[in-house]
Amino acid sequence: MCPACLTNFAMPTINLADRFGPVLAGRPQALTVRQEIESETSAGHEIVVDLDGVVTMSPSFADELFGKLAVHAAEGHVRFEHLSGHLANVAQTAAAGRGTDRP
Repeated sequence: MCPACLTNFAMPTINLADRFGPVLAGRPQALTVRQEIESETSAGHEIVVDLDGVVTMSPSFADELFGKLAVHAAEGHVRFEHLSGHLANVAQTAAAGRGTDRP
């Protein structure tokens, strides 16, 4: 791809608050998002998960999303944005439970 084209390329973004509201709870919700992300990354795309507007999330949601996607995030295929301090702690705890320290 040409260098000028790269500046106009926007990574696909999933805004979790737009989809589910400010409280993210339950493994089934996170599973849907994780499967969508894995579909994008397996096709060679990078993706942004935007947590702007999210206030809190359940441990099961965090494990399904951050824990199971930690490897993709560490490889740079998934980028999490707008994590508050609280959400960053929840994400790190979930990732650490899966053997990595980076959500």
